[in-house]
Amino acid sequence: RYVFEAWEKPDVRKRGVVLLRAGIGNRLATPLLAGFLSRELLGRIAADLGSPDAELRASLVASQIAGMLLARHVLKLPAAAAASVDDLVAWVGPNLQHYLTGDRPVAGREETP
Repeated sequence: RYVFEAWEKPDVRKRGVVLLRAGIGNRLATPLLAGFLSRELLGRIAADLGSPDAELRASLVASQIAGMLLARHVLKLPAAAAASVDDLVAWVGPNLQHYLTGDRPVAGREETP
């Protein structure tokens, strides 16, 4: 919720979109942004989790949030752009929580309904 609400503020959104575009489209800026995020955000999340797969879990959270921000504010996909913050939290939140605290799936094992 914090990230989605922050991006509703025009000044935050404007700066964030510039950072996303630079981080994705500039081969010189990409490693700088990735390094900053890994060090300042993902590393802290992983340290708080303290599990053997904490770095992967933190990266999955980052991928989900970054993908949603990209869809909503850069690509401006109509449904993503029109969704309320409450709807985004309701849809995305459980996935983030699962990435952070859920059981690790067993690779190569297919779930059956």
